[in-house]
Amino acid sequence: MRKVITALLLSCLCACAAIIVGCQANTTADEDWHTGPHPETIEITQDTIPAEMFHTPSQAGSYERLDYEGISLGETSEKYAYVYLPYGYDASDTETRYDVMYLFHGYGGDITTFMGSPDSPRDLKTVVDNLIANNSMNPMIIVSATFYPANGGPDIDMDAFADYKTELIERLIPAVEGTYNTYATSTDAAGIKASRDHRIFAGFSMGGAMVCQHMATCMDYFRYWLCMSGAIYWAVHDYGDSYGNVGDGAWVGDYLAQHIQEQGYGSNDFYLYMVTGTSDVAYDDMLKQVSALESNDFFVFDNETATGNASFWLGEDEHHNYQAKRRYLYNALPVLSALINKQAASAS
Repeated sequence: MRKVITALLLSCLCACAAIIVGCQANTTADEDWHTGPHPETIEITQDTIPAEMFHTPSQAGSYERLDYEGISLGETSEKYAYVYLPYGYDASDTETRYDVMYLFHGYGGDITTFMGSPDSPRDLKTVVDNLIANNSMNPMIIVSATFYPANGGPDIDMDAFADYKTELIERLIPAVEGTYNTYATSTDAAGIKASRDHRIFAGFSMGGAMVCQHMATCMDYFRYWLCMSGAIYWAVHDYGDSYGNVGDGAWVGDYLAQHIQEQGYGSNDFYLYMVTGTSDVAYDDMLKQVSALESNDFFVFDNETATGNASFWLGEDEHHNYQAKRRYLYNALPVLSALINKQAASAS
């Protein structure tokens, strides 16, 4: 009888211990959920997206519209962006702050190009939901915005395109980061500059061209740059002669290195992630751009791990389309998240 009682007691104790351990494991998971990736080595992956990433997780983020006043060539207009908020975002929790990615479409596109609309989201939103749920990327605010005045299009006014920095810095970023809980403690120029380590400028096609274009003028506001299938040559046309251009676009390396340094930044103060597809219309221009950057020692390429300040990879058989940009973001977001976390750890 004593043996039976002893066995029962031991069984109860083991069950209680299992419950306690389970509760501790769940608590740890909840505490770690918001930390994002912290790998010792940040690998540049080129993976295709697994099928399970398209299944809606229980921890899904939200997607909403944000209205703001735009400005182009001195003319104001009512504009709006779509904003992805990660699972767990709580407007009243001002202690929890979020990194922000500003994401721009290409020629003829609009703010639905990447994640769709709040009423009709595309499956990229589900992929991002799963990356966050799997702790593969930071819980991040993603802003789908447009460089077109008054949310118009499809034709591009190059003067307005060149002037977009005014709206970006003076209107869009303050509207977003004055509404949501980000690392900007104020939305004036000083507050935006102070939080550059938590901000990504990303674009595809003409949006990608705009990424490299704005590296020459906006380093104060962004540390991380994601250029997908868009070359600077599409946005900047009048610097070739000054930098010895002979038709091969080699001027870009010297041009960007000079303009970044003139803003007061060195080779350790930014990261440029570039990607295109072997069947993409941007293929030749992207290779030309990468070659020009590689020829300047200011840009330190490592296409295997993110140990330099630039990387580039080619998506085999990828075209200039939604499927390609979806794959590029799937691979880029964990890398950029890990870099943000590494920088934050070194600064603390």
